[in-house]
Amino acid sequence: IGYSSIIGSVNSYGVSYYTAVLIIFFMFYIKPSLKALLISMIFIGAILTTSKASFLNILIVLSVMSIFYKKTNIKSVIIYILVIMSIAIAIFEPLKIGTLSLYINTSGHELVTGMKNEDYVNIFQRAFHRLIYDFDSELTPIAAYFNSSKDYILGLGVFGGGSVFVKNNLATYHNSYLDIYMMGGIYFISIVIITFIFCIKRLYNYYIFENDKVALVLLISNIIFFFNMCFYNGALFHPIISFPFWISVVYICKKKHLN
Repeated sequence: IGYSSIIGSVNSYGVSYYTAVLIIFFMFYIKPSLKALLISMIFIGAILTTSKASFLNILIVLSVMSIFYKKTNIKSVIIYILVIMSIAIAIFEPLKIGTLSLYINTSGHELVTGMKNEDYVNIFQRAFHRLIYDFDSELTPIAAYFNSSKDYILGLGVFGGGSVFVKNNLATYHNSYLDIYMMGGIYFISIVIITFIFCIKRLYNYYIFENDKVALVLLISNIIFFFNMCFYNGALFHPIISFPFWISVVYICKKKHLN
């Protein structure tokens, strides 16, 4: 049973904690050991949710950190994180079991006999199947409600969001981009993607030309967020999961005023 965290949902925590990690990593001016301890505590909470997205995002965040590995302080933080996490996993049985099961059921590589769950193995394979073929198999695909060419262009409104808004339809693609298309058609998805690209470009320029650490944190958070949207339905409308994106929009709009 996964730990739901203060967010109240196993799945939601798994795709939202990385912003806090990046803020601590890039913006907290504290000892590397303390910084590593704080980040490790967040990672441990992520593992205890037993959410595959949590495990995957830990790997993504560590990969991002490794890009900056040559900097002395950052090198120390990464080493401390690996040491703390290794000790914690070795000592605490629930954490050890959680880590092994998440690795096995995400990658499909069975390290310990009997821990592999065939129904939930390989997150990429399952996500691809849902994306191409259907929604949850026991539910009616929202596309089945398209009655005219207008529906393909303008979408189905709130009903098209399925389980996002629970409007007499619990079906979902487990993909935020397709949910957005189903709700608002070509226009809505186009506006969202253009806004995404605009934010990424602006945040990148702020970091490169002004060495803006806030922009760096928001830039990386948004990239991870956009990736998670491929596997998580309704992410754009969740106040905690979409936090880095909406804060980025406000930050960019207010940038001149802040300066």
